Amino acid sequence: MKRCGAFSLIEVTLALGVVAFALVAILGLVPVALRSAKDATEDTRVSLIAQDIAVRSRALFSSSSALSPSTNWWYDNEGRFIDQSSGANFADAFFRVGVVGGDLATYPTNVSGSTLRAVNVTVAWPVNTEDGNVIAPAANGASFPMYFRPQ
Repeated sequence: MKRCGAFSLIEVTLALGVVAFALVAILGLVPVALRSAKDATEDTRVSLIAQDIAVRSRALFSSSSALSPSTNWWYDNEGRFIDQSSGANFADAFFRVGVVGGDLATYPTNVSGSTLRAVNVTVAWPVNTEDGNVIAPAANGASFPMYFRPQ
């Protein structure tokens, strides 16, 4: 009897087992990749918000010799500023930024406090769209000081 060039049932079963094992391993990485992509997107938005905060803080605090004011700003999910002075509501708010000007104890050691202005910035998300407060406990957030020369 002449043997044809075909695969046996055992070979096909083993090949399907190897493919199934590889698919399970690859599909197990999908949630990790999605979470990493979401974190990277949020970090990018926080970075863009920090750039905007630097400009707004410099304008708000540089003219004042006593840096005691504090303010809150809101940004939407894309990192765009929501102007509350125009009566906008919090329906689109996603990020809440707390900005406090004042003397911080963390000035760099090689610079005097009279040379730089310090602003402490706290970015937290997500925000309750009804009142603009951070949903407690805040799942995400970042806090950092900013320094700039008064104009």
